[in-house]
Amino acid sequence: MDIMNEAVNLADEIAEKIKNSQIYKDYLTAFARIENDAETMEKIKQLKIKHLDYADERNRGIEDFNKEKYISQEFYKVMLNDDVRVYFMNEEKLVNLIADIYSRVAEKCSLNLFV
Repeated sequence: MDIMNEAVNLADEIAEKIKNSQIYKDYLTAFARIENDAETMEKIKQLKIKHLDYADERNRGIEDFNKEKYISQEFYKVMLNDDVRVYFMNEEKLVNLIADIYSRVAEKCSLNLFV
């Protein structure tokens, strides 16, 4: 069981390193600036929901150019706000980093999760 505790402790260390990174700090700063703007937060929330729905439909083979165009236009509008742009850019970096860490661990452990 010691190896499991050590692995969990390493995961905690990784999380702390991420939380102490400039990317994470910039992400939190941008989020704090837009968090109090209820209208912008709602736009972001709705945009994320629509994007996830669209991605799900594409995965099921449903193509809707009008929906894609609408989401792109709404995304462009919300990205005109500098804080929103920093928020989204750093969120993407953080998500990609965490996904990469997960993939590396799975690969190194020979876990064929995606086959």
